Amino acid sequence: MKITIENKVNSEIEVVIKGDTSSNKIKSLVELLNNFDSERVSSVVVGKKDEREYVLPVKEIECFESKDAYAVVKHNNEDYKVRIRLFEAEDMYECYGFRRISKGIILNCNHIKYIEVEFSGNYRVVTKSGAKSTISRRYVSGVKKYIREEM
Repeated sequence: MKITIENKVNSEIEVVIKGDTSSNKIKSLVELLNNFDSERVSSVVVGKKDEREYVLPVKEIECFESKDAYAVVKHNNEDYKVRIRLFEAEDMYECYGFRRISKGIILNCNHIKYIEVEFSGNYRVVTKSGAKSTISRRYVSGVKKYIREEM
């Protein structure tokens, strides 16, 4: 990938993308830029643990998970409470590689180590940290598609 930056004072930011417009990488890049422009997507999430608030980079978050009556993020094998709902996280951070794998888990696919098929026919994902989660049959095709086409 080639990146060229021109300095133009007092002008609107302009991004020109040259390449195969049917490429999934270009589609993802356009989506990321659109979200960035709307300032809807932040590159950090604020998580709470032990009465302290921590700033967590989105790329380092392993997953968003529903626990009891609140949502948590898993970061470096630790859980942090967040004020965001799972469906909001799914929409906002899709451009970072987050995909829903079950009703209560949004996984960062960039943290997948491997996927295995269990004897029962279910799929189990193992992350780089060693955490294991079952992918609901409903979401298997979306995760596989992302891995094949967009990673």
